[in-house]
Amino acid sequence: MQKVIHINAHENYDYIEIKTTNVINEIHNNEDQLLIENKDSVDDGNNLIIDTSSFQTIDITKKSIRFVVISDTHQLHDLLPNPLPKGDVLIHCGDFTNLGLPNEVDNFMEYLFLNCDHLYKYIILIPGNHEWSSDFIVKKRIEYNLMNYNSLQKNKSLNATYCFLLDELITIENKINIFGSKYKFNVLSLLPFLNKNNNNKYENLIPKNVNILLTHVPSIKGDLDIIYNGKSRGSKDLTNILNNKYFSNLKFHIFGHNHDKRGVYYDEENDVICINAVSVIGDKKAKVVEKPFVFDYLLE
Repeated sequence: MQKVIHINAHENYDYIEIKTTNVINEIHNNEDQLLIENKDSVDDGNNLIIDTSSFQTIDITKKSIRFVVISDTHQLHDLLPNPLPKGDVLIHCGDFTNLGLPNEVDNFMEYLFLNCDHLYKYIILIPGNHEWSSDFIVKKRIEYNLMNYNSLQKNKSLNATYCFLLDELITIENKINIFGSKYKFNVLSLLPFLNKNNNNKYENLIPKNVNILLTHVPSIKGDLDIIYNGKSRGSKDLTNILNNKYFSNLKFHIFGHNHDKRGVYYDEENDVICINAVSVIGDKKAKVVEKPFVFDYLLE
């Protein structure tokens, strides 16, 4: 179903409104949340969402799941808004470290435990290129932190379910299929003789029934892959699989990696909303950290 995107600029956040013919999906920045008549009724399935362009009140009777998305924090997570917007799911699309070191993973996990755990039901992470040893160092260190927390905090358990996805699919609320991709180091471009069949490194790896696709790298769409010098940081393989109608019901593609083009793009041809959720803008040394994006996924 075709969507129309309206961007409403506010003083301290950008509000991106996505309309269809019968429902509204909305993405926005900051913890001001959606423009909702009764904020407490978000989860009871009877919320009222205001269409700001026509000032009509639309009754949405279907439950929604609220996602908060960040990426590429590079150990600058303390510069994110505190608290982050409350939601059901927090997603981080990789590069939460600089060198993929155990102490950097520990630092990030401590931030999640102290500042995010109580705000979300699920916290979903994928690795970026800076988590270069995602299968061994990073994964094992995340597991260590989770086990250590549970053993030390005898009178307090973690609220959120933590998922570090390495080319894995999870289903939340028995409704939403989320696939998190490992970072694909482009060895084959350096050694093309290893890839004689020119195989797409994503095809047959990602299930076709994915609703939300998480990758660290962008696809080549909407200029969200273009860096300061005009070159692309996007993946041709990822773009091809998106364009070839591979997915049966993909709604969102969320990524990071490109620090120069944070934003949202609606891929009308494939009916997919693409979000570059990168948090640190430009050079990390400048320490410019943007607010997260927030969107509500309406359950059908």
